[in-house]
Amino acid sequence: MLAKLKQLFSDSAAFAIAQMGNKLVAFLLIPVYTSYLDPSQYADWGLTNTITMIVSYLSILGTDAALAFYYFDAKEKQERRAYFTAATLFSAGICTLFLIVALGFGSPLARALYGRPTGYEYLLTLAMLATVASIVIQMNLAYARYSRKVWTFNAMSMSYVIGSALLNVVFLKYTDWGVNAIFVGQVVAGAAVALAGNLVFVGLLVPHIARAIVGPDYRFIIPISALIGATFMLLADTLARTVNAPFETPIIAVVAVLGLPFFLIIVRKGGRAFS
Repeated sequence: MLAKLKQLFSDSAAFAIAQMGNKLVAFLLIPVYTSYLDPSQYADWGLTNTITMIVSYLSILGTDAALAFYYFDAKEKQERRAYFTAATLFSAGICTLFLIVALGFGSPLARALYGRPTGYEYLLTLAMLATVASIVIQMNLAYARYSRKVWTFNAMSMSYVIGSALLNVVFLKYTDWGVNAIFVGQVVAGAAVALAGNLVFVGLLVPHIARAIVGPDYRFIIPISALIGATFMLLADTLARTVNAPFETPIIAVVAVLGLPFFLIIVRKGGRAFS
């Protein structure tokens, strides 16, 4: 009984950490966005977010719910994966059609929606690219949830939120792209998490820590980043094996929890924390 309660608490704590972390990141980004965007740009960002939400709903069309039904109805693991692949390809394919429309009619759509003749020609294209990546991630999260891979679900969710938010800050700070910078960050982070996995944001955080130690000279940042990254992963692996013994916590969950405080410091300082 005690072992079951311990495992149950471990899973519920994992969900709580992910939810609290994601909400906290979103809250801390508000002053960052308002400091780099003027009121009209902030409104344009909100309008574009609304468009991406509508496109996301139209693309998924309930396939995530259908995946849940067929996942639990299927008897074999291979059959479940086939349903997952079909649902993901269908939703991503529908969203790709919206992407093609945005790519072909970016300028007139930007003029009609935002009233800006220049500067927003590729905004909807970037937003659709980010939405495609987001749909792929959503389907992977759904599969992880149905498979009861709690830590994988939470770590992937936090990785996407943390990675995209950090890149948003970087692009807003070091470019003059305005609203476009936010969606560039989402595209890069979404593609990285969808294709490279959940450890991607480690590569975003470690260089900032290295810069705080050795300064802005990349001759030193690169080797120190390699050393810090290896040490960080070794520490995470050790904790993963001991924090909830005899159960082994997935290492990505530990990485997400350890990396979150550093990320929050960077976001709170608008990218200046370790400059």
